[in-house]
Amino acid sequence: MTDVGSTAPARRARHTADAAPTSRATVAFTALIAIAPATPHVSVAGTFLDYSDLSTLAAAAVGLIAVLRSGRWRELSVRRAPEAFALALVVPFTLVAALLAGSAHSLASGPVRWLLNAVVVALAYLLIRSPSDGRRMIRALVAVSVFEAVFGLVSYALRWYGPGGLIGISYTEGVIGGMFVWGRITGTTAMASTFVGGFFAMTLPMAVGLAVAARGRVRWGWWASAVLILVALVFTLSRTPIALAGAAVVILLLAAARPRVWVPIVAVCAAVFFATPLRARMFNFENDRLALWDAGWRMFRDHPWFGVGPDQYMKYFYLYKNTPFGVADATPHNSLLYLGAESGVFAALALALAIAFSLRFLRSRDPRILGPMLGLAAFMIDAMTTNLYSIPSIAITAWMIAPAVAPMVLAAGRRRSGRRADSGDVVSPTQDDA
Repeated sequence: MTDVGSTAPARRARHTADAAPTSRATVAFTALIAIAPATPHVSVAGTFLDYSDLSTLAAAAVGLIAVLRSGRWRELSVRRAPEAFALALVVPFTLVAALLAGSAHSLASGPVRWLLNAVVVALAYLLIRSPSDGRRMIRALVAVSVFEAVFGLVSYALRWYGPGGLIGISYTEGVIGGMFVWGRITGTTAMASTFVGGFFAMTLPMAVGLAVAARGRVRWGWWASAVLILVALVFTLSRTPIALAGAAVVILLLAAARPRVWVPIVAVCAAVFFATPLRARMFNFENDRLALWDAGWRMFRDHPWFGVGPDQYMKYFYLYKNTPFGVADATPHNSLLYLGAESGVFAALALALAIAFSLRFLRSRDPRILGPMLGLAAFMIDAMTTNLYSIPSIAITAWMIAPAVAPMVLAAGRRRSGRRADSGDVVSPTQDDA
């Protein structure tokens, strides 16, 4: 027989802990991390930093001060934050690679950046302690994505190319895959459209998950956010992010929404796809990836243990650019292959381990959890066609998803345990304020 007197206070205590007020440090950390993708990836003169590093460094400083003062650092464990420890494994291998390359720039681009990633992910697990903290992080990332979408769409409408042709839209006027365009949306990133496309592919399922879970008028705000992100994603003209985001949204709707919700949405999207030039763009299979991958693979094969050195890829590129698939003209556009070519097989395996750990909550059917996790899966697959994990301002947002949903998963598990222990004394889950 269940001891109601012993289980009820314990559940109430856990509920109180989940609903505890969020610290100002957590709010500041969330805001600083969320704005990183919207900060231009432009070098700060005379340093190894770029402007997009500044908000991440500030978040790390805020988080470190908070966890050191509170003593929360003692709570860090491999079980709680496995990908943080996997990212830490990347550091020594990139350090050896940088020392062998004999370049101070390699030290800054390799071990220092990966260490920053590991520290920030660990801090996220220590600071994001309740479901409401996690939802705040997800909503913040969606809000920044909406800003990038609106900025990009307005720039496209005005034909504004911004400084250097990489802010707003890129200067790529012409026919692309059967579509006449006067540019591709790049947002405020100051990078190629594929990078903001990866960010949109990650945040679109998040927005749809929030819309499916919300109630009342708030739901329409999240649906509007999802539509804006979707339209902006289409105008990046980046095929892989478009396809992956579309697949993620379909899976999410099938798993978490009733047919009366997902059937009209899927029908409208299919009609738009087949009735517009987008179909020609998506079915145009000409690209340069085979040449890029071949060049990267041969460089990795020649330097398998510690690579050519962080940020040294283009220095050796001329030896490998001629391939059976044409002339490669850029980095390998594959995050694991890029890291392997520059820092060796062990660094690439550590990154692969970190990515796998970050996907461990993918089985949930709760749209507030499944949406972000499917977005992360889309980002991860897209990173095998673009160097997404090598751009700190974009990658750091992907690393935040598992820490954000972890408290939600834990709370759901506690509710299930409480129901099994005593079905007559169940604490109601905290209402989502999304």
